Amino acid sequence: MSSETGNTPIKSLWLLTVLGLGAALGYSNLLDFPVMIGLHGGSAYLLVFFLCQMFIALPVMLSEMFLGRRSRADALTGWQELSVGRVVARSWRFVGLAMLVAGLLTIAAYSVLFSWSALYLDAFWAGTLTQETDFTRYFMSVMHQTDLIGLVQLGFFGLLSVLLLIGFRFGLVPVMLVMVASVLLALISGVYMVTGLDGDAISEAITRVFGWRPEQITKPIFFKIVNQAFFSLGIGVGALWLTGAAAHAKASLGKVVLLIMAFDLAASLLAAMTLWQLDLDALSERWSFAELLFQQLPRLMDNDSIMLFFGAMVLTGLASTLLILENLVRAVSARLEIGRLPAILLVVVIALGLGVAGQMSFNRWQYVMWYGRSIYDNYVMISSDLLVPLSGAMVAIFVGWVMRSADARDEWQPTRVWRFWAWRWSLRIVSIVAILLVFFGALEQQFGLHFQQAAWAVILVVLAIISLRLVRNFSR
Repeated sequence: MSSETGNTPIKSLWLLTVLGLGAALGYSNLLDFPVMIGLHGGSAYLLVFFLCQMFIALPVMLSEMFLGRRSRADALTGWQELSVGRVVARSWRFVGLAMLVAGLLTIAAYSVLFSWSALYLDAFWAGTLTQETDFTRYFMSVMHQTDLIGLVQLGFFGLLSVLLLIGFRFGLVPVMLVMVASVLLALISGVYMVTGLDGDAISEAITRVFGWRPEQITKPIFFKIVNQAFFSLGIGVGALWLTGAAAHAKASLGKVVLLIMAFDLAASLLAAMTLWQLDLDALSERWSFAELLFQQLPRLMDNDSIMLFFGAMVLTGLASTLLILENLVRAVSARLEIGRLPAILLVVVIALGLGVAGQMSFNRWQYVMWYGRSIYDNYVMISSDLLVPLSGAMVAIFVGWVMRSADARDEWQPTRVWRFWAWRWSLRIVSIVAILLVFFGALEQQFGLHFQQAAWAVILVVLAIISLRLVRNFSR
């Protein structure tokens, strides 16, 4: 993927898209988006989601890939190099660390969901589970099989270690290509199988997913859409940074991010059409992600469909984790000045320990709490609600206000000037304000901070950044 691995930079837009899509496709595409679009607005939700991706997430996504290509290194090393000579240079280096921590916690959470999905897939394959199974009782029994799940997590990270070693010699793109193609094929097959239902079920799915219900887009739902549009593309955990680092200097990253966004949205809509053809009348937001996935859906899908669904869950877990791990391995190898194999072992051992701790929070350590949340819930909260939007906001601030306009233009090489300036000002204003509002909104929700004070804090931060930039330009 770079000179570090002995591979030449990738020039093909489609191969770069596959690499980025492997990081972007995740559990949010398979369940969070389908549930939200069906319950909150249909095509109105889709329109707001699309606009948020275009004007909030996409500019930051493109910026992260620009920085990756400009540094040709992992996120931690890259931030250290790019911040040299900048204003408050030392502070910028902590953004790379925040990306690494967010990625590590995301991997730990994914390893838990992966293990449950793998056990379900194996049980359905063996015929142990049927639609008549009491899935509530079965799921509770699964959560308490700490030793078995620990072995599955060990196998998960062992497989990833092998894939990382393979990627060192041959590149990660072929591995990602197989995984991404398999996920999309599973989703398409799932839609095909479920469409064997009667016409009323298909009509209900179309109404749920594409019906126009703007009254359901409330203020809290809007901020959830912003957060989901941002998080669903894999921003802020170092994976897109590494995708940019793998890109050839002449590759059009603008086209790559548009392709990634298009395929990511298509996969989400395929999953939504699959799920909303089922009998989900009792579905509401009272179900947690785990309850919906492991207790409700298995009793509604036939055996083949549910195996495809859990197969897609397993593959997205592997694909999403692989590039994040690669970024961590490179950072540890460069920082500690050790070889690739010791770096892989060190990162995998730490991630495995965090993953096992996350699983034990559902049984033996269920009373270990922080701010009223379990270990696993804190993994999700710290990574997706705090570090990811904070990292994304810092990327937007750096590229929009600290990095020279000429440098940004050199990375993009736009064919039309207006596209560059539309992207840059959307990044400077819309992306920063929206992401910081979501970030402070999460602080309010998680820790009880007042949202109006947070909003004023956002305005002051943005004004301070603009003032700093103007003073710096005037002093020249």
